[in-house]
Amino acid sequence: MVGSHTDITKRKQAESEKEAQKETAMIQSRLASIGELSAGVGHEINNPLTIALGSLYGLKEQIKKPEECKPFQRLGEALDRIRDITNGLRVMARHDKKKELVNMNKSVEDSLNFVNEIYKREGVEITSEYKSQPAQALICRSEVQQVLLNLLSNAKDACADCPEKRILVSVLEENGSVKIMVKDNGFGIPQEIQSRIFDQFYTTKASGKGTGLGLSISNNIVRDQVGKLHFDSELNKGTAFYIELPTIASEESSSPFKMDQEAVGPDFSKKVRLLVVDDEPEILEIFKTCLSPLNCDVEFASNGPQALRLLQADDKSYDFVISDIRMPGMSGFELRASLVKNSKSEQVPRFIFVSGGSNFDFAFSAHLEEDAMDIIYKPFNSEDIVNSINVAIDQLAKDEASIHAG
Repeated sequence: MVGSHTDITKRKQAESEKEAQKETAMIQSRLASIGELSAGVGHEINNPLTIALGSLYGLKEQIKKPEECKPFQRLGEALDRIRDITNGLRVMARHDKKKELVNMNKSVEDSLNFVNEIYKREGVEITSEYKSQPAQALICRSEVQQVLLNLLSNAKDACADCPEKRILVSVLEENGSVKIMVKDNGFGIPQEIQSRIFDQFYTTKASGKGTGLGLSISNNIVRDQVGKLHFDSELNKGTAFYIELPTIASEESSSPFKMDQEAVGPDFSKKVRLLVVDDEPEILEIFKTCLSPLNCDVEFASNGPQALRLLQADDKSYDFVISDIRMPGMSGFELRASLVKNSKSEQVPRFIFVSGGSNFDFAFSAHLEEDAMDIIYKPFNSEDIVNSINVAIDQLAKDEASIHAG
């Protein structure tokens, strides 16, 4: 009797790795498709939502009796909830990996606003604690929020069988780092499997409920941000995950990476000339309502070609152009490019772009860097507009001072 022995361990490992890579690619493709759909839905919602919020603002301004404002206040709160959801979709749909200076308190709050109502309907109570002044971190905002949302989802699942489902989220700055904690009151992670928690395709969830990729991807994302992701867990008491990221000192906030702006009141020392461009008449009406109390001369155009004619007219001059990005025939970026190409003057007005937050817009992030002093996201309110114009005025004054100094 003759026998032979062949070691097929390596072949089996290669087949397993190939299958794992295939499954990862399929999941990533499915997530990308969901992201595209989310972005499109968010964009289509944001235009009518801007109109609804702007119209509500106009109505409230006309009402003098406080008791008559209560129905409008409830309506405003409902619309704000929709805005929180579409803002969450916009952030998650971003494909770029650009790092920016981010207010971590606000970033965490935005994520919580996105899921709060959904979790509340499932009986999960989320409590948030901010134990420091807003910490600044240089991160890819969308990726870090993806990690936070994944940790929140895991925490929700972990306490699903608890009589009282509670999640605590806290933000603490210490020793040059910002620490974000997501803690549940679930049953904890058994000691014997804790070492495998970040392994790819390892999951404790039931079949069909988990891919085993969430924590693995989250760990890689946090590492890419020069941070750490770790956890503490105790059986029958719960689990706490921690995201630690290096902070940027407040005195370094002059960094070219944009820090979240706080809204400020109108403080225009001289009359500002504006051209507002949007293809939706209702949006133009919202701009009229928001800009009317300000020290501005404003003209309006309903499309790119009309705006270009106004900008090229000899008897017209504008300090700033507020332009929607997505418009039929000529986009906001194409409007500026045509103006630069055909301008008789070396100086062209500064542009502030308006975005519904779709992936179409983010594909042109290079344009935003080069062309825009700021970007206003729909749905916007009067504070958003005032803040953007004030930032633009301040930057213009700095540029002029620099020219004179040179």
